[in-house]
Amino acid sequence: MKTVLVASAPTMTGATVTRALHEGGIRSTASHVLGTTPLATAAVTTRASVIVCDLWTVDQTVIGEILQVRRTLPHVNVFAISVEADLTAWELRARTEGTRWLPRTALPLLAVLVRRSWQARSARVGFLRRKETILAERAPFRPDTTPIVTRSPAMETAFQSAERQISWQEPLLLCGEVGCGRETVARALHHRIHGPGGFQVLDGRGLTTRQFRQRFRTLDEPRTIYVPAVDDLSREIQNELVPIWSDTFHTQDHSSLILAATRPHWSEPLAAIASPWRVELPPLRARPEDIPVLARYFLLEAGVPPRQVPAVLTRRTVSRLLDYHFPGNVRELRALMIGMARNWDKPTSCRTGHVQRALRRAVSLN
Repeated sequence: MKTVLVASAPTMTGATVTRALHEGGIRSTASHVLGTTPLATAAVTTRASVIVCDLWTVDQTVIGEILQVRRTLPHVNVFAISVEADLTAWELRARTEGTRWLPRTALPLLAVLVRRSWQARSARVGFLRRKETILAERAPFRPDTTPIVTRSPAMETAFQSAERQISWQEPLLLCGEVGCGRETVARALHHRIHGPGGFQVLDGRGLTTRQFRQRFRTLDEPRTIYVPAVDDLSREIQNELVPIWSDTFHTQDHSSLILAATRPHWSEPLAAIASPWRVELPPLRARPEDIPVLARYFLLEAGVPPRQVPAVLTRRTVSRLLDYHFPGNVRELRALMIGMARNWDKPTSCRTGHVQRALRRAVSLN
């Protein structure tokens, strides 16, 4: 239900404004006295979509409160009723852009104006949703752009820290659990700094020292060298990486070296050298806000049409995903969504049933 917050000055009761709203058919109202708590806080607490300020005179404190609401809550419409609005309406509107100032003689029209503001906002939200759908259909999914799909502040902070190191031509050690997206982050960093092309993966698992040297020499003009699972490599191969790590600081070819490890510390000499350049990537269970976003991304990657994604990702399905702890991190979520995409043309029960069965199997195995 949409709520109107009536914020009155200490010298005003606000009863006149509330009565005018009730007579106009708007029953869901809340009251607030200016100066007790910030107006923006009161709007958040009452979940108000419209604020009506009942004032007698306008001072700088009131204008500051209104400007704070406009900055922090741009989706909330603000009306201000004051005697001074008769004389200085244009000046007040210029000082508080986006706020509608009304004289007290306009009280009978207040309910109509509030309803119109609701209708205008609903129409704009509908327009933006249709625009997003049209743009998603006209711009098909492109996996070669290697984006970082995240809404998590922790993941954004980690990516910015890693990007800063790479831009300063320093090597980087990415630490995180298996499947948390270390290679995806490495590819995104390479794409951001060096552009497309030149990303080389140097996997030394299962190789001898001689084979590792040979593979390193055969790299074709790498701009970024990515070494996965460096903490699982043998001591000899890790010792081979030490001079490569040191040369990154002194070479002038602007190439990058990115190592990936599961454990932040291990016993080999390379760990002590690379530790100061370590960046930790949070696991998926530490950033639940990314689960719905990544699920939608993986469905689009699997070929599900954008119009079908809301029908596939129902509230019940998203709730099930949020309740699961994902020991396999992003890789496990991707596998789930790919399996779900195979059933996207079936009834909704089949789609949600696939997720529930897969999650039950995963819980039993873990």
